[in-house]
Amino acid sequence: DLLAQGVRKHLALSGFRRVGKTVVLKEFLRRNLQPGSASDCRLAYMDLQRLALTPEGFAVQYVGYLLYWMLGDFRQRVESFFDAPAQLAAAGQMGVAFAEHVVRLHQELQKEKPDQHLLLEMAFNTPEVYAQASGQRVMLILDEFPEILALDNYPQIHDVLALFRAVLQAQSRVAYVVAGSMIGLMERIFLDSTSPLFVHFQLETIGPFGREDCDALARKRFSLLADRVPGEVLAAIYQVTRGHPFYIYATAMRVIENVSLLHKPMSPATVQEAFTLETL
Repeated sequence: DLLAQGVRKHLALSGFRRVGKTVVLKEFLRRNLQPGSASDCRLAYMDLQRLALTPEGFAVQYVGYLLYWMLGDFRQRVESFFDAPAQLAAAGQMGVAFAEHVVRLHQELQKEKPDQHLLLEMAFNTPEVYAQASGQRVMLILDEFPEILALDNYPQIHDVLALFRAVLQAQSRVAYVVAGSMIGLMERIFLDSTSPLFVHFQLETIGPFGREDCDALARKRFSLLADRVPGEVLAAIYQVTRGHPFYIYATAMRVIENVSLLHKPMSPATVQEAFTLETL
């Protein structure tokens, strides 16, 4: 809503693996991409773990993901936007200014020794070029954001976060939501005063469920087995999982297996056994 009003607020989500960060991001995408949810804001999502980690490959695939989301034809595979002809053809549908930007990027790629710093700068600025050309605003969601640090291994890059910040500060129509599972690293990136991205993002922690939400998820799983779940079983689920949603799910499914196939009782002891089996 803020972005639609022209206010750019960048958000960073941190939390343990499998705690639900990507589920939150994809549910946001699902709700906002439904027919009837018209807005002048375009959404794009990419998991940086899936991108090449050479500057040249990263730049091409970063732009490819953006073209995929900007075109909005989800019948195609995103990989079909990872080669030059496809990118140039797609960019040609989005106006002269945007097409020229993509052409310049590929001209740099064709050089014997491309300027890697320039390639990343152009890739990072692609959503802003699109937004300016289309009159829309863009929210770019970058999952597993700390993976970007692998680009620091290239001498021409050296500090990819500084480059990212420089581009971000020059933009006016793009907002970022990033996520990462390496909590200590996320805190260093966004909370350390020496980091280039210090104060540029609001860091939020996606934590485990409280007791009420843990019970709700466990009941939803146990509905495969019974309409009513004993309170002591729900308490045992919360005790062993500490509210981590993936552990709740895995433990509950193992309990269902033990009860329905091995005829174990629906009891705290069965929960403890299920949790132990899943852990081992």
